[in-house]
Amino acid sequence: MDSSINREEAYSKSLSLLKNCSTRFGFLASLEKSDNYKRIWARDSMITSLAALLTDSKPLHRQVKYSLLTLCKYQHKHGMIPSNVEPFFNKVSYGGSAGRIDSLLWFLIGFGQYVKRTNDRSMLKRCYKKFKRSYSLVHLYEFNEKGFIYVPQGGDWADQYINEGYILYDQLLYYKALEEFIYVRKRLGKDVDKYENILSSLRKKILVNYWLEKRHANSKYVYNKVLYKIFSSKKNYSKPYLLPYFNPSGYGNRFDAFANILALHFNILSDVKKNSLLNYISLNFSSRTKHLIPAFYPVITSKDREWDDLRNNYLTEFRNKPYHYHNGGLWPMLTAFYACYLSHKNKPSALKYLDAINHANSLPSNSWHFHEYLSGKSFRALGTKYMAWNAASSIMAYECIINNKRLFL
Repeated sequence: MDSSINREEAYSKSLSLLKNCSTRFGFLASLEKSDNYKRIWARDSMITSLAALLTDSKPLHRQVKYSLLTLCKYQHKHGMIPSNVEPFFNKVSYGGSAGRIDSLLWFLIGFGQYVKRTNDRSMLKRCYKKFKRSYSLVHLYEFNEKGFIYVPQGGDWADQYINEGYILYDQLLYYKALEEFIYVRKRLGKDVDKYENILSSLRKKILVNYWLEKRHANSKYVYNKVLYKIFSSKKNYSKPYLLPYFNPSGYGNRFDAFANILALHFNILSDVKKNSLLNYISLNFSSRTKHLIPAFYPVITSKDREWDDLRNNYLTEFRNKPYHYHNGGLWPMLTAFYACYLSHKNKPSALKYLDAINHANSLPSNSWHFHEYLSGKSFRALGTKYMAWNAASSIMAYECIINNKRLFL
């Protein structure tokens, strides 16, 4: 890591990229045309919007609004929010081999955060019906009314990874989306008692079902008692973090960084579990990974039983070679979410992660290409260049650490 990179310079470079990714329709995911990145992506634009809303830039605030309006315009009649939109030619996609459920969830979160930050009541009234339609749809993904949404393989940001079923990352987004839904209804003077009870129950269900403990085997919050008893007795499923998913076949046990970091932000964990998780991240993803966070860990190799499932899950080319992409690749975007959390807990440590983000964005050789991720082995910059959410990563971490702001309200 090159600690000589000036933080203010990095902030300026990042702002410049966000401005270049700005259109009258909102934030483009990237300036690169490959793989449809030069589009308005729901997930990318809403994560980028979190950073934009932390700045004092009114033009960037307007970009958040434009992004939301574009997603609303192309909302499916059933309530689905597009995965991505090419608004210049009215091209819209709701997913690839599976629909993108987290697009819907990030839209709900982004809308709520925008209203909180800007107090734009006219936008609130203008889009509430679409907002409510999206929430009503995601509620249907529970299928059996037991509190968790079911996500197909490839149905969220880890679109070429192995997760499938009741995925932790999506349950946490569902939790935060419900929080935003409650806030919006309160602003409009609508009843929220029912939804607050659902929110309280969902928090307990997440903690019980993804952090396995034998003492909870008979809890009323356990989703599948047979699976829970079997896997809570297995040593390699007793982890210092929340497990990534379960489905009718069993549990996954790899570390899902995005999910666990969101759990920290959303205050899901007890203090004891929170410290356990923080110690795990510090031990595994500080100096050894040059203060960058991998998407999933440990890496899946050809020796692992999951390899065939991973190897066969791609659209145009296989990206998840060991230490690449979601399979152990190091992501500035994920690192930023962690740095923002640390900013109010351990500022010296948070600054190390900020410097790592800026170094990654500057590669190769101070060219500021804002590559999607770095190899978890060689630390070489890989993936798509000029990613808006990588620029957002530097901005959100800087605003939280240097200016003491909070990523989520």
